[in-house]
Amino acid sequence: FDFIFDDQALATEIKALIGRLQIPFLKAAIADKSFFSNEQHPARTFLNTLAKAGSQWSGGQGVSDPLYRLIRETIFKVLNDFDLDAALFTKLSNEVDDFISRQEGQRQRIDERLQEVEQGKVLAEQTRRIVMVALQERIGERELPAIAVELIKTGWQQVLYLTCLREGSGSDHWQRQLKVLDVLVWSVLPKKDDVAKGKLAELGPKLLVSLRKGLESIGFDGSDGQRLLDGLAKLHGELLEPEMAAEAPRQMARIVEPEPEIAADSETDSDNSVEELPIDHPTLKKVNTMKSGQWIEIGQGEGSKRLRLAANVRHGTKLVFINARGIREAEYSGMALAQAVEAGEIRVVDGSPLFDRALESVIGDLRRIREQGATA
Repeated sequence: FDFIFDDQALATEIKALIGRLQIPFLKAAIADKSFFSNEQHPARTFLNTLAKAGSQWSGGQGVSDPLYRLIRETIFKVLNDFDLDAALFTKLSNEVDDFISRQEGQRQRIDERLQEVEQGKVLAEQTRRIVMVALQERIGERELPAIAVELIKTGWQQVLYLTCLREGSGSDHWQRQLKVLDVLVWSVLPKKDDVAKGKLAELGPKLLVSLRKGLESIGFDGSDGQRLLDGLAKLHGELLEPEMAAEAPRQMARIVEPEPEIAADSETDSDNSVEELPIDHPTLKKVNTMKSGQWIEIGQGEGSKRLRLAANVRHGTKLVFINARGIREAEYSGMALAQAVEAGEIRVVDGSPLFDRALESVIGDLRRIREQGATA
């Protein structure tokens, strides 16, 4: 019980309740010599079940919380009713298990929905980045005729996004849509010789057909799409016959605007930077492989709170935590969570059986005492 009182996996209030079990457990150990050798002893199972339930409670939930009340009432049943019959421990363990199982069932449904939503968000963000990289590689900050920029930004960018999202960046369809983008960009650049003009005269109509099909596939507004395609066709005509162009200079625009230069504040950057952990760091590996249901504790003392991992998206890309009521409260990348654990700001709650850990601690202490006596 000294180990239990020092155990960080349990809140102080839960330790105080479990501490009341010292006398009943002493009686159980005296009455049954298999208490320490039998891992399945009802009293040991009961303590492990209580500790598992208690590890999910923090002081911030208050003593009126149903879980706290259940633990308190269960312990008082032992204090009032235990008469050396270990069957009481089995009965109470089952009651606590049933309560936890009902809660876990509700949480699992929340986990599944949240996991699906977060997977979708991460996939959407990754797809958006793939599209932006494709645009950056082909266009960058280069100025193009405004009609082409509008067509790409309002229409073809979405075609690329949905194609990549549905079929992936390795699909033939994605490559074909990128090829359309390449031809579109080339088609609006000045044509300085007859060879280039001849190629535009040949490819221009085919390009318009491909663009129309792509825009229609995403449900792009018909009238707006027609306006953009008409504008592009007009631009092609002007490039083929420069004398057709209006006297006013052609309006130009950019797909990606250049980012403003920001003076670096080396002192501020140094203060705010947190050194990333190596990819093979044990803590980083641990958090990246966390399973739904793992509890963490944020902060210490009365202001601490315990949250449960509801979704681990793509091996630590995003870890989403909910409170005991199923409300989303925090999210971290694997790296950010590992850094917080290393800094002592967050603690991963140990969910291994409490009695087993306590017994291992006692055995370890006895072994050290014996070794010290042997060397004295």
